[in-house]
Amino acid sequence: MAVWGLTDSFGIDPPSASVVLIPIWAIFAVPVSYAAALGVGLPAFLVFRRMGWLSLARIASATSIIGLAVGVFVALLFDFKIENGGVVAVVAVFLAFGAITGIAFWWLIKERGTRDA
Repeated sequence: MAVWGLTDSFGIDPPSASVVLIPIWAIFAVPVSYAAALGVGLPAFLVFRRMGWLSLARIASATSIIGLAVGVFVALLFDFKIENGGVVAVVAVFLAFGAITGIAFWWLIKERGTRDA
């Protein structure tokens, strides 16, 4: 938190400040991620399962859209500036995180063969 305070209040922006801030952002991102997964992801999974849409492309697309929506919300909530590319960067990170999460989720739920090794 001290690094965040120093970089913000004094306008210091060394390259290492961004790396040091990652765990701080993660502390706040984890509860938001779990809330989004339960509030949006679980109902989406149940609908997809009922419709028979549990393919990699569909799940990755849906989780990317969820990530896009959450990214836009976070960018607006924290008032990222459009002119210096902050909104685009935040939305792109959330979109990519959504796709990666969808691929990992699909890998966990895909049907495994019954053949023993």
